[in-house]
Amino acid sequence: MEQSIRSATAPILAIQLNEINAFIDDHGTGAGQPSFDAELSRIRDAAIAAAEAIRALGPIDTSSMEGVSALSSDVSEAHASVEAVIADLKTQAENRADALREKTLELAELTAAAELTKSWTTIQAQVERAKESDKLRVLAGKFSSLGRSVTELAKAASDQLINQSFDKLFAEECDALRAPGLQVEFVGRQGRAQRRKTLAGQHKPSKILSEGEQKVLALADFLAEARLAGITAPVIFDDPVSSLDHRRINEVARRMASLAEHNQVIVFTHDVFFAATLLSLFETSKRCAYFHVTDEDGKGKVARASGPRWDSLGNLKSNINKTISAARAVEGEARAALVREGYSWIRSWCEVFTETELLKGVSQRLQPNIRMTTLREIKVGALPAASEVVTRIFEDACRYTEAHSQPLPTLGVGPSLSSLETHWKELQDARKQYLEATE
Repeated sequence: MEQSIRSATAPILAIQLNEINAFIDDHGTGAGQPSFDAELSRIRDAAIAAAEAIRALGPIDTSSMEGVSALSSDVSEAHASVEAVIADLKTQAENRADALREKTLELAELTAAAELTKSWTTIQAQVERAKESDKLRVLAGKFSSLGRSVTELAKAASDQLINQSFDKLFAEECDALRAPGLQVEFVGRQGRAQRRKTLAGQHKPSKILSEGEQKVLALADFLAEARLAGITAPVIFDDPVSSLDHRRINEVARRMASLAEHNQVIVFTHDVFFAATLLSLFETSKRCAYFHVTDEDGKGKVARASGPRWDSLGNLKSNINKTISAARAVEGEARAALVREGYSWIRSWCEVFTETELLKGVSQRLQPNIRMTTLREIKVGALPAASEVVTRIFEDACRYTEAHSQPLPTLGVGPSLSSLETHWKELQDARKQYLEATE
């Protein structure tokens, strides 16, 4: 019996009222109260009362259970109605979502159409450019071979122009340096500067020309190449006149002087004549600096200097005049020493005058060659008169200079300032008469 009661009451005790209580608490009042709320509340109250009576082992009031079946049916019907409403709402929501997607697509299309309308002009221009580009691409394919031909022709013309320019510059340098005439052949490929120099009959210059002539040709080639490239950097020459005769030395010196007008020129040389010639070319402008390299205090000592001693009529004349002026300002031993110094300068002047003007440099000190080309320039008719004055005063100057030993009777006899001035005037007059003489 007890087992039967337990089985009969177990379903009632197992009823979970938590969700029902939460639902009633949320929807039991207000405008949103469902129609079946009253029936649901009565069912809950009956279930609670039955559960309490069972737990108290007391009698169950069946009156509270009356109509539960009917109430349950009402609740089930209401539930079914609510589910139907929910299903309908879901269907409506899906329909609305579909409609929203369609409208969204329409909106996107309309927006794109509006943007397309704004950019229509640009699009048309781009399309036209694309069409033009296609046409040009077709034309470019047709003219590619012609373009290569034009490029090759331009390269050939450029090479030819460079070669012609070099040929012209090289000829100018050869004329300036009096170099031997030869033929220049341009045998390099495009983009390569390669030249071949030959004499008559395809002979190489190294097989026929002297070392000096080859050196002059090499110098002409270098200067032409430098001018063609437009070089403005300093140019350095290392002993450029070795193996050259005195005439070529003068020509090289003049070319270096003209080159120094546009470039800094640095020259290393052992040739005293060449160094003096360069300095004389810049004597007026003073744009040439001379440095002396010696072995004193160790090899390679470089010191600024005025230049190698190279007497010229101009600087000797200046020294004589300065010495005479200084002697006029003093008396006694000081004047006597200056007068002797003046005669020393006069002695040097006689030698330079004889060497450079009377004999026209036919034979020069420090030079191994005889300048036969200037022999005909000597004024033979006027030579005796000038020679008499120069020889006489030169002998007196030798007697008065301390470098020459004198006999005892004349050892204590010194020259006077007046004799120095007289001799100096005689020399200048003799030089003037010789230069003005026609023969």
